[in-house]
Amino acid sequence: MSEETTIDDLPEEMLETIFSHLDLEDRKSVTAVCHRWSRLALRWSELQLEVDFRKCGTEESYRRTLLVSQRPYRHLVCYFGYDYAVGDLLLYILAKFSESLETVKLIPNQFVPVELSFFASLTKLSANLKKLHIDACNFRDNSDGELEFHPLNNLQDLYLENNLLDLPGGHDIRELTPNITALHVQISYYSDRPLHVLRHFGPRLKELEVWFLSEDRFLEVCSMEFPCLRKINFYCVDWIFQDEDTIRMVQQFFRKSPDLREATLRCNMIAPILADLANSCQNLSFLCLSMETVSADCFRWFSSLRILKSLRLEDATIESPNLEQCPTLSSLRKISLYSVKITNALDLNHFLCRSYPALSVLELINVTTCGSFLYDQVVLSCNMAQLERLVLIEPDKSINLMLFEYIDLPKLREVKLKFKESYLASIPVGKQLRLQHFTMELSVVNADTFKNLRLVLPNLKRLTLSGCSGNDLQTAREILTGCDVRYRRKWRFEEAF
Repeated sequence: MSEETTIDDLPEEMLETIFSHLDLEDRKSVTAVCHRWSRLALRWSELQLEVDFRKCGTEESYRRTLLVSQRPYRHLVCYFGYDYAVGDLLLYILAKFSESLETVKLIPNQFVPVELSFFASLTKLSANLKKLHIDACNFRDNSDGELEFHPLNNLQDLYLENNLLDLPGGHDIRELTPNITALHVQISYYSDRPLHVLRHFGPRLKELEVWFLSEDRFLEVCSMEFPCLRKINFYCVDWIFQDEDTIRMVQQFFRKSPDLREATLRCNMIAPILADLANSCQNLSFLCLSMETVSADCFRWFSSLRILKSLRLEDATIESPNLEQCPTLSSLRKISLYSVKITNALDLNHFLCRSYPALSVLELINVTTCGSFLYDQVVLSCNMAQLERLVLIEPDKSINLMLFEYIDLPKLREVKLKFKESYLASIPVGKQLRLQHFTMELSVVNADTFKNLRLVLPNLKRLTLSGCSGNDLQTAREILTGCDVRYRRKWRFEEAF
């Protein structure tokens, strides 16, 4: 007779896969099972240390805990404000974890002045860094002598939202970070330095993110060569495609980028360029577009991207797609609609069900509808047989009213809601849904809301609340016995990376 299988028989590869789908709170619970599970659930490659100097009284706590910690943190995020001079303590923390640190993010409140000597010290203490992210720091040089900067030879990913591209004393960011393959920069009208940096790194860049503070620079970047590009993110909301020469130049840019895997284009995209993008970049798996109108032709181009998995549309009016022109796209798993207006919800409903049969995630964020109130009430449909996750963030009332009559889908397991007011009191009591995970961000809830949830969602395993009071949380736990009721908050020291 064979021996009974125990948890020790599960291979590490299987456990790591299981733990990778858990949030931090669940991972912390798993650590109590045994030492092996504790080690695998909280791997340091998947945790980041958050140091927040914006809160009073945190410095002494950090000195007492972090400077004696033996944990090999790999990812550090530092928040600070105008009332904190980034200096000794943060440098001590960097020195403490210098051998293990791979990621450093500095995130101030707006453009906080920071001494350039701090950045010089950071380069000395962070030789193993692979990713450096610096937000909105206004570096200033008040040093008496010449600063010494050390090359970050292991750095692969550089995010700069400041004036570090112009270093004093003849130093050049291109020499300090010679091996980067991912670059995130801002480009304005007043300096040519970002363009020089882009031209230098262009032949090896795999990821490029540019925030155009001046739309005049958009075409200059599109004229450059990026033969290895896999991921692109352009933010230029004021750009307008005015003439044929401009359109041809941008079309040529995408023709030279056939290996793109992900594209985020917040630059008032137009149909002719989208057509070239779809024809030239057939390997796209993620596409995010901001455009004035998403026409029926646009959906035809989306369907031509045969391995597209995720589509996000922003700030657009969505017209009715043409079913006859759009072949089925079985690869698409996720659609996100952000601040869009839908001209005909029923037509879009029918199209989503027919053209994207594998759709498993639908996100509707600040979505409004047009047309008849009686007939175009919802974007949801009970025919989306594969839908597993639904997100509704402050949608139009016409979407809310019929919500719980339309989300009883066979595979739907998770719903996230955020309404300006609570509509949950109108849940039909006689209906029982299959949902297991439910997230609500509501400011107005009461005991009746949770009693209705208990009746309507008998299979509920987890309820996440946000925006309500501590008393509401306690009431939910008392009523929803057997359900894991949580309040969403940001972890102060650690969170999943």
